[in-house]
Amino acid sequence: MLSAKSVNQLIDKIVSVHLSKGVQPHELAEAAFNPNYDEIVIKKIRSGLKVYVSFFEEEDGRRTNHTMLYTYNSKKILQRVEQKVNNGNFKIQWDRTENLSHLINELSFKLSRDYTLDFINALMSTLPVELRKKCLDKSLSFTK
Repeated sequence: MLSAKSVNQLIDKIVSVHLSKGVQPHELAEAAFNPNYDEIVIKKIRSGLKVYVSFFEEEDGRRTNHTMLYTYNSKKILQRVEQKVNNGNFKIQWDRTENLSHLINELSFKLSRDYTLDFINALMSTLPVELRKKCLDKSLSFTK
C-alpha cells in the first residue's frame, strides 16, 4: 500500500513545479559578468520570450561551447530549457508540461492501485484548481 508520506511527497513536487516560475531572464542576464559567458540574447516572441545564453568550458586545452535556450510564456513562467553543445542540435533538458505530466501520471497510477475514487477526489481537491482536472482525468483513466 502506498504510504501517506509518499503521496504527500508527490503532491508537493507537483504543486512546487506548478507554482514555480523558474529562473527569470534578469537572473540569466547576471551571467553576462562571468568571463566564460560569450553572449546573452533575449528575443520577444508572440507567446513570450526566448533567452539564449552562450558560454564555454575549457578542459585540457579544449574549448566546448554551450548554448542554453530558455523559453517563457507571456506570464513570465519558464516552460522549457534546451541545450546545444558546439554545433549540435538543441536537446530538451527540462520541459514544464512533460515534467508535470510525468508526476501526475505517477501519482494517478499509484493512487488508483490502492485507493477508492472518493478518496482520490478528496485528495485532489487540495490541489490548485488548474491541476485538479488534469489529475482527476488521469486517475479516472487508471481506475477503468
